Amino acid sequence: MEEYAASCPEVPSEAVQQTGVLELIYGVLFDPAETFKKVAEAPPLGLSVLIFSLVNITAIFMSFLTFLHLLNKSLPAGRANLTLAIIILIVFFGLLAKICNWLLSTSVFHLLAELLGGRGSVKSLLAIVGLSYLPFIFLAPVELLLLIWGLNSVVVILVMILNFLIFIWWLALMVLGVRQEYCFSAGSALAAVLLPISPFILLLLLPVFLITVGSVLISICR
Repeated sequence: MEEYAASCPEVPSEAVQQTGVLELIYGVLFDPAETFKKVAEAPPLGLSVLIFSLVNITAIFMSFLTFLHLLNKSLPAGRANLTLAIIILIVFFGLLAKICNWLLSTSVFHLLAELLGGRGSVKSLLAIVGLSYLPFIFLAPVELLLLIWGLNSVVVILVMILNFLIFIWWLALMVLGVRQEYCFSAGSALAAVLLPISPFILLLLLPVFLITVGSVLISICR
């Protein structure tokens, strides 16, 4: 660990302090390794909160809009009408839940990273985790596909693939960020990120596994 830590060069804090929101967004999406080096040295927590909030407000609003659209299509009589105040409340409490999850997950990642021998700052990791959610902004056009084409099989498969790719992108950003902040090897960073979320991954994969096994058994029994 000490040998690896020696290879982590320090970056002047001015490099991040002069970075605007657009530069930070571009850096996270297209040059994450260099950007996370700067973030680890001087975490732009205010910009991280802003970006995290905008990404999640967009995602929550689009998900709710899609759900409402699909619900209206399934209602035999009338439509589900909601006032602007109710929509704002739903988005607000959704964002509040996301922020609580952000704080909790950062604490878990930090604790596990320290148990694995790393030494880093919770503040820097909080900024890194918040910025790592940037790829989820692309869930908005994914939800738009459901709004336009509805729940047909091709769209559902396409949405599942796009969701999986966005999740892999997020995972890669998290591993890069944790590796930089705690001066980890790639394997240690991957372990620090995967161990806390592995139960959720298993829960997501379990239905797919059961459906696949069921389909195979049905085809065999015919």
